[in-house]
Amino acid sequence: MSSQDSRKPDVVQPAYQVQVQYEQRTAVYASQFVINAGEDELVLDCSSGVVLEGADATPQLPIHTRLAMSWGAARKLSKLLEQALRQHAESGSGNSLGSAAGGPAPYAKLPTMPLTHDQHS
Repeated sequence: MSSQDSRKPDVVQPAYQVQVQYEQRTAVYASQFVINAGEDELVLDCSSGVVLEGADATPQLPIHTRLAMSWGAARKLSKLLEQALRQHAESGSGNSLGSAAGGPAPYAKLPTMPLTHDQHS
């Protein structure tokens, strides 16, 4: 293998700011998750938790939100969650993300994912 073959492909990392605009201002709590994975996508089902239904109190997991995404988007989500958890652990505070008033930050710096010429996601 030549040194030319072992070089990393050129990486383009655009940096820009985007104003976050929420379609809904309410948040739905989720503490339980079910993942359904296919060849081309991943579906993340979200639930507030198990409830007991019916006369026999059968445990059920009501799904209130379904997020479908490509595997590339799932990797981005994973990295963002890891970053948020790391920041939370380092700050020792439950409010290390978002604005000082406790709400979401008015602007979010979008993560830059390396774009290469041979990326397949």
